[in-house]
Amino acid sequence: MKYILIFGVTFILGLIIIGATGSEIGFYIISIFPFVLYLILISFIVWFAITLIKLQRERNNILAEIANKLEKENR
Repeated sequence: MKYILIFGVTFILGLIIIGATGSEIGFYIISIFPFVLYLILISFIVWFAITLIKLQRERNNILAEIANKLEKENR
């Protein structure tokens, strides 16, 4: 379903560009647009994963410090 949506949006934008430019440059943009969308999507996923990993690492460090303090108090 998502592929149909992506290519549908690409087709409509391509038609708009072709109508606005009146040349063949719109066809090149139509062929490149899905790849640009996928690159943006992949970049966002990678950024999100890296950010999530950094936050989890920081949280684990804080929890390790708290655990160390509790162990010292119990001794």
